[in-house]
Amino acid sequence: MLDDWPSDRPPVRTLCVYAPADKTTLWEAWCADRLPGARIRVRGVQRFRRETSKNSADLALAADASADFALGAVHLVAVLSSDSDFVSLYAKISELARASPAPPVHAPFLWITPSNGSPVSNEALDYFPDRLRWTVPLDTAGAADAPENPPSPGDGHPSADAVAATLLASFPQSKKRFRASDARPVIAKHWPDHPAASSASTCGTFLVNEVYPALEKRGVRIVPSSSPRTYELPQ
Repeated sequence: MLDDWPSDRPPVRTLCVYAPADKTTLWEAWCADRLPGARIRVRGVQRFRRETSKNSADLALAADASADFALGAVHLVAVLSSDSDFVSLYAKISELARASPAPPVHAPFLWITPSNGSPVSNEALDYFPDRLRWTVPLDTAGAADAPENPPSPGDGHPSADAVAATLLASFPQSKKRFRASDARPVIAKHWPDHPAASSASTCGTFLVNEVYPALEKRGVRIVPSSSPRTYELPQ
């Protein structure tokens, strides 16, 4: 994401990472190793209940971003998350920007969502301005170490999750839908011996029967009554 940062946006000067408070030092070490030279602020968040601790990080992020923007410490707030609740943070940043002496034309906000992460709500996608969104193909399990061809299970064929992640990372951001005929060349490139690489019909059966559950988790939907079967990508 940092390597492909849009040239028409202010450069990233501070990267804030929110981690469990008892793992702050570990995350600082990870960031120093993976992101040398970047200005990084690791914020340790207290987890009061392990099952519901995520909201603690969300609240800390929203409070920090609003305060930093209000104080002039940052000129653009960019959030990497698939959580639709951050529409509220966008609303607050927009409000603060309108109250500034020279209000910008567009809200100084960028909502970055991973194309192969959990899906953003359809309502948020319908109403949130496209110019303030950026979808990037990230592996939320650790893209820094991901090999070009994801690992395969014991039978020599890739897992459904590996195929789903590879497909979403391979399609351009502008693509909104795909079919088996689009997926087959991707599978053939990464796994030329896979049966799904042999024909579009075989690939179509493989997608709907084995890969679709993994795609659905990442926000992909089957277009109703489409023939041949068409999949709609998260935007």
